[in-house]
Amino acid sequence: MKILHINSSDLGGGAEQFAKDMVDRQATSQLFVNKKQTSVRKVHAIKRTWLSYGLQFIDDALYNLIQRKQLTNLGVLYPLHGTYSFLQKQPCYHEADIIHLHNIHQDYFDLDALVSISKEKPIVWTLHDMWCFTGGEVYTFENDDFKQGNAITPYKKYYPLYNPVIDLRKAFLNKKREIYSALNGQVVFVPVSHWLGNCLKEAYVSRPEMQVEVIHNGVDTSVFKNHNHRNWCVPKVLFFNNTSNPFKGTALFRKIVDQINGQFELMVVGPPLDCQRHYELISPTYDRGALNRLYNQVDILVFPSEAENFPLTVLEAMAAGVMLVASDTGGIPEQVSNECGRLFISGKAESLKGTLEEVLKWPLSRIREMGKHAEEKVLQEFTETIMHNRYRKLYQQLIKKA
Repeated sequence: MKILHINSSDLGGGAEQFAKDMVDRQATSQLFVNKKQTSVRKVHAIKRTWLSYGLQFIDDALYNLIQRKQLTNLGVLYPLHGTYSFLQKQPCYHEADIIHLHNIHQDYFDLDALVSISKEKPIVWTLHDMWCFTGGEVYTFENDDFKQGNAITPYKKYYPLYNPVIDLRKAFLNKKREIYSALNGQVVFVPVSHWLGNCLKEAYVSRPEMQVEVIHNGVDTSVFKNHNHRNWCVPKVLFFNNTSNPFKGTALFRKIVDQINGQFELMVVGPPLDCQRHYELISPTYDRGALNRLYNQVDILVFPSEAENFPLTVLEAMAAGVMLVASDTGGIPEQVSNECGRLFISGKAESLKGTLEEVLKWPLSRIREMGKHAEEKVLQEFTETIMHNRYRKLYQQLIKKA
């Protein structure tokens, strides 16, 4: 099988790692990206129209001046980027059995190209966030107006909209509904969590003929694994990723870190944490082996995200035998059961504080036993092999049907 993947980039967050891993695993696959950041030969940069690059230049300049954008997402409304024309010139497009889409919302992909592509090739679209069925937000937090067709949420200031001068979200939402209606069920939408799948099915843009199949993310357990070297006695070691990403809920932990009652050591990845408590600061890394070694030096991952789908970070930590204290947002409850962690109410500082204080009263043996259960859950349900086998089965069904 020859699979052509399309994504925004080949280096970055979970979606980028996901797409690149799939291409690495599939010998005859290729990956087209808007921003190529690695030297991998199977990864190729998408060439857009001069108009597309010009609009991006203007939008970037506008953002530098007033921290607002206007032209982002116009590829939903108009064929500005030349997506289908570009693909028609690529031999690997014509040779492909399946077109597999990932994140297509970084203003490089003409959404109506889906209609043309679907007439020639089966399409699988893995949904890593909510953008597919909103007016442009990747997450709408507690707001579910996308179900009624109301595109006006309070979150237009965030990526990828960046607080547009003129709000076009209603037009974006209606255009998505129009395009999806024209697909005639020829695209398989693959949310990576049941939570996201249910959101899609209930969305205003959803059509009765839509094919939706949930396939959970999987983690590479040859890299992320429990070394079983946790032999320190006290205190417990907490791990926290400090980031400026507004979706990650880091302000919540920063708010309560000095108030937590209990004895623990703290390891922080990212910029310095503004707190009185002593902690060890570690530089961020894309080296997955180094990250796994970090996981094996801690007992508990504090994961306070306020907007998530099915985060790989959670799976990676679980595979390494780390217990989770995580928010109950998105698909996280599908990952973290009571046997391998504790959930707190998303966005609630007191709930996070109370949950941490409860866990810190436990003996280390209980925490590490939960870490073992976390590892077992990943091995039984969320390995990369399990995920790839499900995608392979889906590919085969689509090729047979084509």
